[in-house]
Amino acid sequence: MANIIVTSTDDNTISSNGFMTLRKAIILANTNGDESNEIILDAATYALSFFGQHEDDFATGSVDVSSGSSNQTLTIRGAGQDVTFIDANAIDRVFDVFGNTTLILADLTITDGQGDLVKFGMREKFLCCSN
Repeated sequence: MANIIVTSTDDNTISSNGFMTLRKAIILANTNGDESNEIILDAATYALSFFGQHEDDFATGSVDVSSGSSNQTLTIRGAGQDVTFIDANAIDRVFDVFGNTTLILADLTITDGQGDLVKFGMREKFLCCSN
């Protein structure tokens, strides 16, 4: 299992800046080949800022969670539901979950997701939530 610690609240995929963003952490989890990954978020608001909808390759909008053809579990764990927020800024849904991926959200709050077929700011196949 890979533990990935997010060190920036920015919403970018710039690999040369030395910071790990939520979007970069999910791209890493999607592609590292591990069956289980856990992304750790500090107490903060992680706001999505790439405007755009109906795109499924991380270029804009929602954060796309996909393991390809393998089974994968991705846990995103915050510091508490009252102090860790993932905010879609109403630009799209927060998460799009594809393939054989199970997404577990724990100890955080999801806000301002929108889009077609949105449930809790997400379009998902397998979703587990706690706290």
